[in-house]
Amino acid sequence: MDRLYKRVHMGRATMPDYTIALPRVKVPITDAMAEEPRGISNGPADKLRQTPATPLMLTPTLAWRRLCAKTGGGVTIQTFYRWIGNGSLYSVRMGRKIFVPADKVDILIEHCLAGDDLKSVAV
Repeated sequence: MDRLYKRVHMGRATMPDYTIALPRVKVPITDAMAEEPRGISNGPADKLRQTPATPLMLTPTLAWRRLCAKTGGGVTIQTFYRWIGNGSLYSVRMGRKIFVPADKVDILIEHCLAGDDLKSVAV
């Protein structure tokens, strides 16, 4: 019991101090350090920085918000999900998530603004 009491109730003076102050050292800047960083090489890492080949995918809520913002509303979220469910609007399901390509939403927006009948248009 005494050992447990001593471990729990150790004072600050008995605790080891792990903070060590480093001395301030002045390092002269050499010509090698003053050079500007080199440009990015044309190696395999540059291929990773390119834009992906897959299109931008939106969740149905974001796609619906984009549609409403560009067309002035008029389409409910239930109607939007109905279009996804019956295949009128192309979507991709990954597990439990549903994604709609942004370019398909843009095509749908163009049809809405043109006044086309959306029942006959499959995007």
